[in-house]
Amino acid sequence: MDYPLTQPGLDLYLGKFTDGVPGVRPASVIPSITQNAIVDELKAVIVACGLVPSEGVLTQLRDGLNATYTKLAQFGSLQSPNGYQKLPSGLIIQWGTISISTPAPNTLLPTAITFPIAFPTACLTVGSTLSNTPASYANVSSEGPTTNGFSLVFVSGTTSGSTMQLRWFATGK
Repeated sequence: MDYPLTQPGLDLYLGKFTDGVPGVRPASVIPSITQNAIVDELKAVIVACGLVPSEGVLTQLRDGLNATYTKLAQFGSLQSPNGYQKLPSGLIIQWGTISISTPAPNTLLPTAITFPIAFPTACLTVGSTLSNTPASYANVSSEGPTTNGFSLVFVSGTTSGSTMQLRWFATGK
């Protein structure tokens, strides 16, 4: 929405509506189509913010936008290698990566993983995968998920000391 600069005969002054100055410049003439378009646009924003437009309440647009901004701020995120995204439904998606040095062949290596943020209610699912496998065989599993984290268990058939990249993904609410 902008001022109706292309409509002739409105008598805008410096691109804006004016009350005019007697004997100097006329007051702006605002056609009903322009006035209705402005009110309709403002009402649409107020309704989209979840409010019912009311003629006597002059703070509805501001209040609606403030409430909407507050709601959107609840859907925070951390966009990093170990991060999370909160969704409007309440679902939270979290992910991460870890580098480990492989143990001796066929030795289980449990590693505690802490989520970037705790799930408020429950961890629903956790998955893990290997990013690189210099081993002749390797396996990774995710065990014992809680609202704060889980245990990533790794076993490899390679000689100890190789560096492995493991990635994990979790959902919860």
